[in-house]
Amino acid sequence: IVAAGVLVLLIGIGVTAHAQIANFIKMNFGSTAEYYQYVETKNRDAGAEVFSNQYKAYYDSLCGDEWKENATYKLELGQTLKTMLSMTGTDFSALNDAGLVVSRKRSGGVSQSRIRGCINGQDVITLNMYVDMANSEGYVQIPEISSKYVDFSESLKLLKNSNLGGGNVFLNGGMSYLPEPEKMRNLLITYSDIAIRNMDSVEKSSGELEAGEVKGNYTKFTVTCKGKEFYNLLSDMMNTMKDDQNIKAIADKYGEGAYETFSEFLKESIDALKSEEGKVTDEDLQMVMDVYVDGDG
Repeated sequence: IVAAGVLVLLIGIGVTAHAQIANFIKMNFGSTAEYYQYVETKNRDAGAEVFSNQYKAYYDSLCGDEWKENATYKLELGQTLKTMLSMTGTDFSALNDAGLVVSRKRSGGVSQSRIRGCINGQDVITLNMYVDMANSEGYVQIPEISSKYVDFSESLKLLKNSNLGGGNVFLNGGMSYLPEPEKMRNLLITYSDIAIRNMDSVEKSSGELEAGEVKGNYTKFTVTCKGKEFYNLLSDMMNTMKDDQNIKAIADKYGEGAYETFSEFLKESIDALKSEEGKVTDEDLQMVMDVYVDGDG
Protein backbone atom coordinates (compact mmCIF):
# COMPACT_ATOMS: atom_id res chain seq x y z
CA ILE A 1 0.00 0.00 0.00
CA VAL A 2 2.84 2.39 0.94
CA ALA A 3 4.70 1.54 -2.31
CA ALA A 4 1.55 2.17 -4.34
CA GLY A 5 1.03 5.49 -2.54
CA VAL A 6 4.60 6.59 -3.26
CA LEU A 7 4.21 5.58 -6.92
CA VAL A 8 1.00 7.61 -7.27
CA LEU A 9 2.71 10.58 -5.62
CA LEU A 10 5.71 10.37 -7.95
CA ILE A 11 3.46 10.11 -11.01
CA GLY A 12 1.49 13.15 -9.79
CA ILE A 13 4.67 15.16 -9.29
CA GLY A 14 5.92 14.09 -12.71
CA VAL A 15 2.70 15.14 -14.44
CA THR A 16 2.61 18.47 -12.59
CA ALA A 17 6.28 19.22 -13.26
CA HIS A 18 6.26 18.08 -16.89
CA ALA A 19 5.64 21.57 -18.27
CA GLN A 20 8.37 23.10 -16.09
CA ILE A 21 10.85 20.34 -17.01
CA ALA A 22 10.11 20.71 -20.73
CA ASN A 23 10.47 24.47 -20.45
CA PHE A 24 13.80 24.15 -18.58
CA ILE A 25 15.24 21.78 -21.20
CA LYS A 26 14.13 23.94 -24.12
CA MET A 27 15.43 27.09 -22.44
CA ASN A 28 18.88 25.76 -21.58
CA PHE A 29 19.68 23.24 -24.32
CA GLY A 30 18.27 24.80 -27.47
CA SER A 31 19.14 27.87 -29.49
CA THR A 32 17.61 31.23 -28.63
CA ALA A 33 15.37 31.12 -31.71
CA GLU A 34 14.24 27.55 -30.96
CA TYR A 35 13.28 28.42 -27.40
CA TYR A 36 11.42 31.57 -28.51
CA GLN A 37 9.49 29.52 -31.12
CA TYR A 38 8.70 26.85 -28.50
CA VAL A 39 7.30 29.48 -26.10
CA GLU A 40 5.35 31.24 -28.84
CA THR A 41 3.85 27.95 -30.04
CA LYS A 42 2.89 26.87 -26.52
CA ASN A 43 1.13 30.16 -25.83
CA ARG A 44 -0.49 30.08 -29.28
CA ASP A 45 -1.91 26.64 -28.46
CA ALA A 46 -3.44 28.00 -25.26
CA GLY A 47 -4.90 30.96 -27.14
CA ALA A 48 -6.19 28.70 -29.92
CA GLU A 49 -8.02 26.60 -27.34
CA VAL A 50 -9.80 29.68 -25.97
CA PHE A 51 -10.61 30.95 -29.47
CA SER A 52 -11.88 27.54 -30.62
CA ASN A 53 -14.22 27.19 -27.66
CA GLN A 54 -15.61 30.70 -28.14
CA TYR A 55 -16.01 30.27 -31.89
CA LYS A 56 -17.70 26.88 -31.46
CA ALA A 57 -20.21 28.42 -29.05
CA TYR A 58 -20.85 31.21 -31.58
CA TYR A 59 -21.12 28.72 -34.46
CA ASP A 60 -23.51 26.47 -32.54
CA SER A 61 -25.65 29.47 -31.58
CA LEU A 62 -26.14 30.36 -35.26
CA CYS A 63 -25.97 27.03 -37.07
CA GLY A 64 -27.01 24.34 -34.61
CA ASP A 65 -30.45 22.76 -34.99
CA GLU A 66 -30.87 22.61 -31.23
CA TRP A 67 -29.27 25.29 -29.09
CA LYS A 68 -29.85 27.18 -25.87
CA GLU A 69 -28.04 29.77 -23.78
CA ASN A 70 -28.54 31.15 -20.31
CA ALA A 71 -26.16 33.91 -19.31
CA THR A 72 -25.90 36.84 -16.90
CA TYR A 73 -23.84 39.95 -17.62
CA LYS A 74 -23.25 42.37 -14.76
CA LEU A 75 -21.36 45.67 -14.45
CA GLU A 76 -20.60 46.90 -10.95
CA LEU A 77 -19.96 50.62 -10.59
CA GLY A 78 -17.29 51.75 -8.13
CA GLN A 79 -17.06 55.27 -6.76
CA THR A 80 -14.46 56.32 -9.35
CA LEU A 81 -16.72 55.37 -12.25
CA LYS A 82 -19.75 56.99 -10.61
CA THR A 83 -17.80 60.24 -10.27
CA MET A 84 -16.77 60.12 -13.94
CA LEU A 85 -20.33 59.43 -15.10
CA SER A 86 -21.68 62.23 -12.89
CA MET A 87 -19.55 64.67 -14.88
CA THR A 88 -22.21 64.34 -17.61
CA GLY A 89 -24.60 66.24 -15.33
CA THR A 90 -26.59 63.23 -14.09
CA ASP A 91 -26.35 61.92 -10.54
CA PHE A 92 -25.26 58.26 -10.61
CA SER A 93 -24.62 57.89 -6.87
CA ALA A 94 -27.55 55.51 -6.38
CA LEU A 95 -26.48 53.23 -9.27
CA ASN A 96 -24.46 50.30 -7.90
CA ASP A 97 -24.77 47.80 -10.73
CA ALA A 98 -26.46 47.19 -14.06
CA GLY A 99 -26.84 43.96 -15.96
CA LEU A 100 -28.57 41.73 -18.48
CA VAL A 101 -30.04 38.27 -17.94
CA VAL A 102 -30.23 36.46 -21.28
CA SER A 103 -32.18 33.29 -22.00
CA ARG A 104 -32.27 32.04 -25.59
CA LYS A 105 -33.08 28.79 -27.34
CA ARG A 106 -33.62 27.47 -30.86
CA SER A 107 -35.40 24.33 -31.95
CA GLY A 108 -36.63 23.33 -35.38
CA GLY A 109 -35.55 26.64 -36.90
CA VAL A 110 -37.53 28.69 -34.40
CA SER A 111 -35.65 31.04 -32.05
CA GLN A 112 -37.02 32.38 -28.80
CA SER A 113 -35.30 34.96 -26.59
CA ARG A 114 -35.91 36.73 -23.31
CA ILE A 115 -33.59 39.53 -22.23
CA ARG A 116 -34.07 41.19 -18.84
CA GLY A 117 -32.42 44.49 -17.98
CA CYS A 118 -31.58 44.91 -14.29
CA ILE A 119 -30.47 47.83 -12.14
CA ASN A 120 -29.27 47.29 -8.57
CA GLY A 121 -30.42 43.68 -8.80
CA GLN A 122 -34.02 44.59 -9.72
CA ASP A 123 -35.67 43.84 -13.08
CA VAL A 124 -36.36 47.06 -14.98
CA ILE A 125 -37.32 46.05 -18.51
CA THR A 126 -37.85 42.81 -20.44
CA LEU A 127 -37.61 42.04 -24.15
CA ASN A 128 -39.30 38.90 -25.48
CA MET A 129 -38.67 37.86 -29.09
CA TYR A 130 -39.84 35.05 -31.37
CA VAL A 131 -38.32 34.49 -34.84
CA ASP A 132 -39.13 31.77 -37.37
CA MET A 133 -36.67 32.41 -40.20
CA ALA A 134 -37.99 29.70 -42.50
CA ASN A 135 -41.47 31.25 -42.54
CA SER A 136 -40.31 34.86 -42.09
CA GLU A 137 -42.33 35.32 -38.93
CA GLY A 138 -41.18 37.58 -36.13
CA TYR A 139 -42.71 39.03 -32.99
CA VAL A 140 -41.33 41.21 -30.20
CA GLN A 141 -42.84 42.27 -26.88
CA ILE A 142 -41.91 44.55 -23.97
CA PRO A 143 -44.37 43.37 -21.28
CA GLU A 144 -43.70 46.36 -18.99
CA ILE A 145 -45.12 48.59 -21.74
CA SER A 146 -47.83 46.37 -23.23
CA SER A 147 -49.01 42.77 -23.17
CA LYS A 148 -49.37 42.91 -26.97
CA TYR A 149 -46.71 41.81 -29.44
CA VAL A 150 -45.32 43.85 -32.31
CA ASP A 151 -45.41 41.80 -35.52
CA PHE A 152 -42.35 42.48 -37.71
CA SER A 153 -42.93 39.54 -40.08
CA GLU A 154 -43.42 41.83 -43.09
CA SER A 155 -40.03 43.42 -42.43
CA LEU A 156 -38.45 39.97 -42.38
CA LYS A 157 -40.09 39.11 -45.70
CA LEU A 158 -38.83 42.34 -47.28
CA LEU A 159 -35.35 41.71 -45.91
CA LYS A 160 -35.43 38.12 -47.12
CA ASN A 161 -36.20 39.21 -50.67
CA SER A 162 -33.82 42.15 -50.60
CA ASN A 163 -30.26 42.25 -51.84
CA LEU A 164 -29.43 45.01 -49.36
CA GLY A 165 -27.28 44.40 -46.32
CA GLY A 166 -26.95 40.67 -46.93
CA GLY A 167 -30.37 40.14 -45.38
CA ASN A 168 -31.38 37.58 -47.98
CA VAL A 169 -28.24 35.57 -47.23
CA PHE A 170 -28.94 35.72 -43.50
CA LEU A 171 -32.56 34.61 -43.78
CA ASN A 172 -32.00 31.98 -46.46
CA GLY A 173 -29.66 29.89 -44.38
CA GLY A 174 -26.64 32.13 -44.93
CA MET A 175 -25.21 31.02 -41.61
CA SER A 176 -24.32 27.75 -43.32
CA TYR A 177 -21.51 29.71 -44.98
CA LEU A 178 -19.70 29.98 -41.66
CA PRO A 179 -16.60 27.74 -41.52
CA GLU A 180 -16.88 24.77 -39.18
CA PRO A 181 -15.01 25.20 -35.87
CA GLU A 182 -12.45 22.49 -36.68
CA LYS A 183 -11.57 24.14 -40.01
CA MET A 184 -11.19 27.53 -38.33
CA ARG A 185 -8.86 25.99 -35.76
CA ASN A 186 -6.84 24.28 -38.50
CA LEU A 187 -6.41 27.59 -40.34
CA LEU A 188 -5.30 29.35 -37.17
CA ILE A 189 -2.74 26.66 -36.34
CA THR A 190 -1.42 26.30 -39.90
CA TYR A 191 -0.75 29.97 -40.60
CA SER A 192 0.42 30.97 -37.13
CA ASP A 193 2.89 28.06 -37.38
CA ILE A 194 4.25 29.59 -40.59
CA ALA A 195 4.61 32.99 -38.93
CA ILE A 196 6.36 31.55 -35.87
CA ARG A 197 8.67 29.38 -37.98
CA ASN A 198 9.80 32.42 -39.97
CA MET A 199 10.65 34.39 -36.84
CA ASP A 200 14.19 33.08 -36.40
CA SER A 201 16.18 36.28 -35.84
CA VAL A 202 16.00 36.45 -32.05
CA GLU A 203 18.20 37.94 -29.35
CA LYS A 204 17.86 37.15 -25.65
CA SER A 205 18.49 39.35 -22.63
CA SER A 206 17.13 39.97 -19.14
CA GLY A 207 14.29 42.42 -18.65
CA GLU A 208 12.07 43.86 -15.96
CA LEU A 209 8.44 44.86 -16.27
CA GLU A 210 6.70 47.18 -13.82
CA ALA A 211 3.04 48.07 -13.42
CA GLY A 212 2.26 50.26 -10.44
CA GLU A 213 3.97 48.66 -7.47
CA VAL A 214 4.22 45.23 -9.12
CA LYS A 215 7.56 44.29 -10.64
CA GLY A 216 8.78 41.15 -12.35
CA ASN A 217 12.00 39.88 -13.87
CA TYR A 218 11.69 38.17 -17.23
CA THR A 219 13.67 36.75 -20.09
CA LYS A 220 13.37 39.31 -22.87
CA PHE A 221 13.38 38.23 -26.51
CA THR A 222 13.92 40.84 -29.19
CA VAL A 223 12.49 39.42 -32.41
CA THR A 224 13.43 41.13 -35.66
CA CYS A 225 11.76 40.52 -39.01
CA LYS A 226 13.15 42.42 -41.99
CA GLY A 227 12.22 42.77 -45.66
CA LYS A 228 13.64 39.49 -46.96
CA GLU A 229 12.15 37.55 -44.04
CA PHE A 230 8.74 39.15 -44.68
CA TYR A 231 9.03 38.12 -48.32
CA ASN A 232 9.76 34.50 -47.34
CA LEU A 233 6.92 34.49 -44.81
CA LEU A 234 4.41 35.79 -47.37
CA SER A 235 5.63 33.35 -50.02
CA ASP A 236 5.39 30.44 -47.56
CA MET A 237 1.81 31.39 -46.63
CA MET A 238 0.64 31.82 -50.23
CA ASN A 239 2.10 28.53 -51.39
CA THR A 240 0.51 26.75 -48.42
CA MET A 241 -2.88 28.29 -49.28
CA LYS A 242 -2.57 26.87 -52.79
CA ASP A 243 -3.07 23.31 -51.54
CA ASP A 244 -5.00 24.00 -48.32
CA GLN A 245 -8.06 21.72 -48.27
CA ASN A 246 -9.59 23.71 -45.40
CA ILE A 247 -9.71 26.82 -47.59
CA LYS A 248 -11.18 24.77 -50.44
CA ALA A 249 -13.92 23.37 -48.19
CA ILE A 250 -14.81 26.86 -46.96
CA ALA A 251 -14.85 28.34 -50.48
CA ASP A 252 -17.01 25.49 -51.79
CA LYS A 253 -19.75 26.57 -49.36
CA TYR A 254 -20.20 29.75 -51.39
CA GLY A 255 -21.22 27.87 -54.50
CA GLU A 256 -19.82 26.51 -57.72
CA GLY A 257 -16.83 28.43 -59.05
CA ALA A 258 -15.99 30.19 -55.77
CA TYR A 259 -12.85 28.14 -55.15
CA GLU A 260 -11.75 28.47 -58.79
CA THR A 261 -12.07 32.27 -58.51
CA PHE A 262 -10.03 32.27 -55.31
CA SER A 263 -7.39 29.97 -56.83
CA GLU A 264 -6.99 32.22 -59.85
CA PHE A 265 -6.59 35.29 -57.64
CA LEU A 266 -4.04 33.43 -55.49
CA LYS A 267 -2.07 32.31 -58.55
CA GLU A 268 -1.89 35.90 -59.80
CA SER A 269 -0.73 37.05 -56.36
CA ILE A 270 1.98 34.38 -56.21
CA ASP A 271 3.19 35.32 -59.71
CA ALA A 272 3.28 39.00 -58.71
CA LEU A 273 5.24 38.14 -55.58
CA LYS A 274 7.73 36.05 -57.55
CA SER A 275 8.38 39.02 -59.83
CA GLU A 276 9.68 40.88 -56.75
CA GLU A 277 12.04 38.08 -55.71
CA GLY A 278 15.54 39.42 -55.13
CA LYS A 279 14.32 43.02 -55.24
CA VAL A 280 13.11 43.21 -51.65
CA THR A 281 15.81 44.36 -49.25
CA ASP A 282 16.02 44.39 -45.47
CA GLU A 283 15.94 48.19 -45.59
CA ASP A 284 12.49 48.18 -47.20
CA LEU A 285 10.65 46.92 -44.14
CA GLN A 286 11.46 46.04 -40.55
CA MET A 287 9.49 44.91 -37.52
CA VAL A 288 11.01 44.67 -34.04
CA MET A 289 9.02 42.97 -31.30
CA ASP A 290 9.89 42.60 -27.60
CA VAL A 291 8.51 39.46 -25.94
CA TYR A 292 8.77 38.96 -22.18
CA VAL A 293 8.76 35.37 -20.92
CA ASP A 294 8.53 34.20 -17.30
CA GLY A 295 10.22 31.19 -15.73
CA ASP A 296 7.40 28.86 -16.81
CA GLY A 297 7.69 29.88 -20.45
